[in-house]
Amino acid sequence: DVSFLDPRLFDISEDTWAGVRLAYFPPETPGITASPLEWVRLRVSKLIAGNQPTGRIVTLHAQQEISLPIDPWNSAAYQMGKRYLVQAVFSDYSNIGDGNNTIKGAAFSKAIEIVP
Repeated sequence: DVSFLDPRLFDISEDTWAGVRLAYFPPETPGITASPLEWVRLRVSKLIAGNQPTGRIVTLHAQQEISLPIDPWNSAAYQMGKRYLVQAVFSDYSNIGDGNNTIKGAAFSKAIEIVP
């Protein structure tokens, strides 16, 4: 089992954050080092009805997962036909939990490429 603070309680801060991050992913140019990606954060949504936390701590058992909606991506912030990387993020350095097997740190999913 692993326990962690419910991501729906997070505000975007340096200590706690959960959601996805997106970055424009320009085409590679051979022989030229690519510029660092500029990530935009979309946090776990607090605005959707029925998405309110039932408690402060979430506990997942082996092979169990949690799926939560994120805030909408502002369509003015992206360009159709361009490549973007998308990655799920869970980051909690607040050290708040139930004291047993509590996550403190960050976890990132494998990034996937999308073209809106």
